[in-house]
Parts: sequence; C-alpha cells; structure tokens
Amino acid sequence: FHWLEDSELWMNGPFGDFDARHCEQSVTAGAKTLFKTVKALEKREDAAKVLAIAKDIKQQIDEFQPYVPIITGLRNEGMRERHWNQVSELAGAPVNPEMEDFTLKKFLEINILTHVSTISEIGERSGKELSIENQLTGMKAAWESVKFDCSEPYRTTETYILKGADEVIGLVDEQIVITQAMQFSPFNKPFKEEIDEWAEQLLYVSECLDGWLKVQRAWMYL
Repeated sequence: FHWLEDSELWMNGPFGDFDARHCEQSVTAGAKTLFKTVKALEKREDAAKVLAIAKDIKQQIDEFQPYVPIITGLRNEGMRERHWNQVSELAGAPVNPEMEDFTLKKFLEINILTHVSTISEIGERSGKELSIENQLTGMKAAWESVKFDCSEPYRTTETYILKGADEVIGLVDEQIVITQAMQFSPFNKPFKEEIDEWAEQLLYVSECLDGWLKVQRAWMYL
C-alpha cells in the first residue's frame, strides 16, 4: 500500500491507465488500517509525531473515498461512446477518453462528483451491456467450427445422410435458451435488434434440423 504515490496517480495520472479494482481495494483496506492505527497510537504517550502523520493520511483517504464510485464507474470496461455521452450530458461538458485532460482531477473541477450516484449506475449498466455483447459474440463464434457431417453414404444406397447431429442440436438448444434470457434482460436495449435477429436464426436452424432428421429417419426405415 503506497498511498502517497497511488493517490497522486489516481488524481492526476491518465484516467485510462490505472486499475480501478486495485484503487477500490486499496482505499477500502487503507481506511480500515488507518482507523485501527490511529486508535492504537492514541493510547500511546510516546507516539505523538507518528499519530499526527497517521491522522493526516487517514484524513486524506477519508476525503478520497467519495471519488471511488466515480473511478469504478467510469473505468468499467463496458464504457462505450453512448455511455460517455450520457456522462457528458450530466457534467455539462465533454467527458470521454479523447478529452485533453482525461484525469480524475479534471472530472472534479467540472463538478462531476455531484452526479456520482448516476455515474455509478451508468458504469454498472455498461458492464451488464458488455456481458450481453460478449455473449452474443461468443455464440456466433461458436458456429465457426461447426460442420455437418455428410461424408458417408447410407449402407449401399449411395445416398449421403447427416451424422452426429446431436452436438449441433445441443448447441442450438443451449443458445436458444441464452438468447431468450437476453430478450428479457433490462440491459439489452443497445443490442435488441441483433438479439431478436439471432433468435430468429436459431429457431430457423432448429426447425430445419428437426425437419431434416425426421425426413431422414423416415427414409432410413423404408
């Protein structure tokens, strides 16, 4: 825990360069440690100078704590241009990673602290939206390696049939469930059209596979 160095970085350093989780954990742990330290030093008569230093650092940490929700909110990896626009509207000034002085100090100068609760909500929502975005990307990527095996003819018929469809059916069913959950998510607005389109494609694939296998089974029993 290096409060003097870290606090300088968090206040004046490039806002996009430091770890918000480390900041939150350090401030929380530091506040608890200094509280106990001050209490212990107050019981000693020979620790006046050390006590004064501990009280000073404790005060600095206590004063910094209200800034932590701003840091964790705006440093959420889900923050996109639409979220920065919302923050800028609240602040009444441009706030985004491209601004000239992208620092916590600058945020405080434009009174962003007065909107800390809303900013925290924006950051949290951006994280939820990122989760949906990643899920969509992951589901689509899962299909890149999917192959339909029609490599061998059925017995002596010289007619090729689909084999090993269970894995594909399992993937379709799993993704249908996930996509339906996304459709009811309160955080799906930026991706609503894409989610609905993906849901339609999955249902279409499911119906095609179901029809294909029914016809194939009937033909195989002829």
